Amino acid sequence: MLSRALLTATLILGFSFSAQAQDRTFDVGVGVGLPYTGVGASGRYYLNDTSALQISYGCVGWSNTISNLCGMGASYEFTGFHPNDVDNRHAIGLYAGLAGSKLLVNYEANERYFRSVYGAGTYYNFYRNGFGNRGFHIGASTWIANETYHNKRALKLAIHLGYRF
Repeated sequence: MLSRALLTATLILGFSFSAQAQDRTFDVGVGVGLPYTGVGASGRYYLNDTSALQISYGCVGWSNTISNLCGMGASYEFTGFHPNDVDNRHAIGLYAGLAGSKLLVNYEANERYFRSVYGAGTYYNFYRNGFGNRGFHIGASTWIANETYHNKRALKLAIHLGYRF
């Protein structure tokens, strides 16, 4: 219940701030993938025209114990690294936070439960209307996460999609 309340509050605040702010110092987005902590929403604060800090809240799965599958992430995203990208459509980001879940089974007690998996990674975004403007973006992510309680690490790759308001 707390998960849904936080997600709703993020969306409401983001819509109200992005509607009032003409200089785009703050906006909100929704999407699927690493920058959105699974299926979720994010609030972004623009440091300048080419970089931003982002906090996201999302869910990486669904179960009866949904609190184990929802969480937060933080990222820093920047553009302007390519000299021919005058519209700032290409961006690179760094992410840390909830990156997935792991199903654990206790056969003796006949129990199954999910464990949150945290990680860090990088991602690339292509902004159709340019960084800092409303519109869709698509990208690719790679991250490393602690997948099991045996401290084995796994490198993951995925595609993500979102919309900035």
